[in-house]
Amino acid sequence: MAIVTSAYEVRAAQADGRSYVQELHTTNLGEVFVREYGPVPVVDYQEVANAHAIALAKQLAEDEFKAIVYGA
Repeated sequence: MAIVTSAYEVRAAQADGRSYVQELHTTNLGEVFVREYGPVPVVDYQEVANAHAIALAKQLAEDEFKAIVYGA
């Protein structure tokens, strides 16, 4: 299973300028993983989403490996 698309949406800013963010990561099988975090200051949200996509892809690969090897 591979992550084929990643997107994010920045929610309305709080009074102090920080925002909540929602990420959507979709696999080649159409499964969607949602991640929400915040409030955070303005950052490069795409870089955060990219880093999370890499970590998620690694976890999915490990899970798939375990399912094949151990039948779990």
